[in-house]
Amino acid sequence: MDVFTLNQIKESRQYRPIITEVIHGWDQIAELSLNAVEICEKGFDSVWDAQFTTFLLSNFKEGFSIGRRRMKTRGIKSRFVIEFTQENMDAFDLYDLGEIRHLDGIRGNFGIMDSRCYMMYILLTENQPPTQGVFSNFKSLVEKQQKLFEQLWSMGISLPSRIKELEHQNDNFVITNPDEIENEIIYLIEQSRKEVLVFSSIKVLNQILAKGNIAFLTTLTHLLKKDVHIKFLIDYFDGPWVKAIDSVNKATKNNHIQLAFVKGLVGKFDETVIISDNKYMFQIKPAENRGQLEGTYSEEKHQIFVQEIMFEKYWNEVDSLSNIQYNK
Repeated sequence: MDVFTLNQIKESRQYRPIITEVIHGWDQIAELSLNAVEICEKGFDSVWDAQFTTFLLSNFKEGFSIGRRRMKTRGIKSRFVIEFTQENMDAFDLYDLGEIRHLDGIRGNFGIMDSRCYMMYILLTENQPPTQGVFSNFKSLVEKQQKLFEQLWSMGISLPSRIKELEHQNDNFVITNPDEIENEIIYLIEQSRKEVLVFSSIKVLNQILAKGNIAFLTTLTHLLKKDVHIKFLIDYFDGPWVKAIDSVNKATKNNHIQLAFVKGLVGKFDETVIISDNKYMFQIKPAENRGQLEGTYSEEKHQIFVQEIMFEKYWNEVDSLSNIQYNK
């Protein structure tokens, strides 16, 4: 965002111009955020993942206290959906920040002011300020993201309930054998009847399917011929994968894989999430042992629904930014 546009946004109380634009640099992000606190009339709805929460608690406790006092004086209400872990829960002493609920599996951070302005923050480095973000006062995008917030809010649990969960938390069963991970992916894809969503780091996807691309792509082709809807969200453009998916799409007449790239919209991202028919999920990410992957299978409806909402969040952002850039 250039300085002229930034000043226009602030002078118009973030009403004009109507834009959806990537912000580069912490200074602009902080400036727009502080401006939002000053001009807010009704309230904020915010979502913070564990990494962003830890960063804020380590660097902005005093600022939050000042901002909260100002909002209380003006009758501004705030709602927060936060991923609390054992680490950031121990440091959390901002219970007067507003209404707060916990939710597992949050990926990404965003805030909505007065149901009319949307801002998303991207952390690329742990415990460092966000260096990129997205600002939008485009009505269609804000309404979609507000709807997603309401869904996340309805699924959240109270802080006392989260504390009890952490006290009784058990380790998840995971798969670490590479062949078993690959077989689980193929099986999950094969049994799909309506929809497959794939949200993936291209690095992890290549590591998983380095030797199994043919079987994987063949399975996708069969699904398309059965009218199963398939969406891929990838963190970076990758020529070989684009070419491979194009070849699958050419093999079918009416149904095609939808592919989008979230480069510049997602921060540190090193996992693959595959969701089948809103019922089954397989999540693959690097294990603590360097170079090894671990996969977790789940049929837990709550967890799957959260991942679907986060998928839709990024899909909406990619779609909105693409439309804005196309119309310029």
